[in-house]
Amino acid sequence: MMPINFSAGTLDPVAAIGDVIIVSNYAKVDARSLVVTAFGEQLLARRYNEVEIHPHIAVLTGQATDPYALAKPIIAPREKITLRKIIATLFTSSRLPIPPKDDNVEFVAITDIVVINNLLRDTKLFKVSGRSAEPIALDGQFIMTQPVPLTPDISSKNGWPPGNCRGRWRRPLFQTPPKARPYYHT
Repeated sequence: MMPINFSAGTLDPVAAIGDVIIVSNYAKVDARSLVVTAFGEQLLARRYNEVEIHPHIAVLTGQATDPYALAKPIIAPREKITLRKIIATLFTSSRLPIPPKDDNVEFVAITDIVVINNLLRDTKLFKVSGRSAEPIALDGQFIMTQPVPLTPDISSKNGWPPGNCRGRWRRPLFQTPPKARPYYHT
């Protein structure tokens, strides 16, 4: 496994600029896997797609929440690329310095493994069931989180947050508001 720092917006919302992605040298790459690869002068972090009518061709697509920021797909002969599967994302963009921007480099190596060890301290691993964590994790994948203590304000109100959400109405944590709820302006 190899930790690398993500430096391009080609995998939003799964990984943002400054996040750490963990790459496996041995995991099997399937269609639609997230991968890193070198192609020509470029270091790419993309989604791997196969073309049924041309089995020797790989299509590496980016994804973005902003359609104007979507990276152009890369079409490459399979024998010219070596794919490494992304097996985890550490959401560290607010904790680590953002790597320098380079149009041909979408990830950079992390040389200080102590940083990663500190980030993983006290984490818990959970298996995703169903579509509850999309688009971050799919059914059967895993997510890691660190413990978040509940404050007495939140836990004493049976799941209702303190104060008004958006100043209009309150809603319980982990639930969506009812569809036919009346709107009261105060």
